[in-house]
Amino acid sequence: MRRPFFAEHDFFITIVTAAVSLFFFIACADEQPRIVSEEVRAVFDYQNHDKPPVSRLSVFLNTGSDCRRIRQIRITHSATGYEWIISDPVLIKSRDGQWCGSATLFPRYSENILQGAYSFTCTDLAGRMVSGMFTVTYPVQLADATAEQAGRFIGSGGTEYIVLYAESGKMLYYGARKNNWNTEEAVWKEYSDAAEMRTCLLSADGLVVCLLPPVYRTYGTVKKQRG
Repeated sequence: MRRPFFAEHDFFITIVTAAVSLFFFIACADEQPRIVSEEVRAVFDYQNHDKPPVSRLSVFLNTGSDCRRIRQIRITHSATGYEWIISDPVLIKSRDGQWCGSATLFPRYSENILQGAYSFTCTDLAGRMVSGMFTVTYPVQLADATAEQAGRFIGSGGTEYIVLYAESGKMLYYGARKNNWNTEEAVWKEYSDAAEMRTCLLSADGLVVCLLPPVYRTYGTVKKQRG
């Protein structure tokens, strides 16, 4: 089942910007940690048009309570034992819950994201733990695909989002491509203070994200970064 737009927005913002934290104010309840649901996506980040992407995992856990109490998250690939330890989780609050995790879980150097079953263990400030499992799956062709091939391999029925940034790095727009954005020049004309644009592709099942190479404004024209 597809997630509602506001949830996709929250996680895309985190995946694209690799935010450090989003702070919010809630009551601190000293209760046993629990996990309501998981949000797991394989991310393929294309920085160049003619080179394969940098791949990473984005894993966020819905704690159902004050996720600021989660001190550490340990994520382990069941078949190999390879693991990440997240000692400073990113915090997100959305309409459907409170989440903690990371959008920057990189595989070992020169390796692809490991598919299959993973286990996780969350430890709170009091040393109490809660565990669970999730599965990672994605089209294997994406690991070696170019940006031009990404849309074909990610499959049909997906969703495209556009992200615009100012030169300072501030996000100016996130959402669907507008009907009049037939060219990149049309985007720059509408957002005169935008300096960078990225196109994000989300697979129909919500499990895979492809970030296409950034497009930069240069002296009123468009210049694509090349490898």
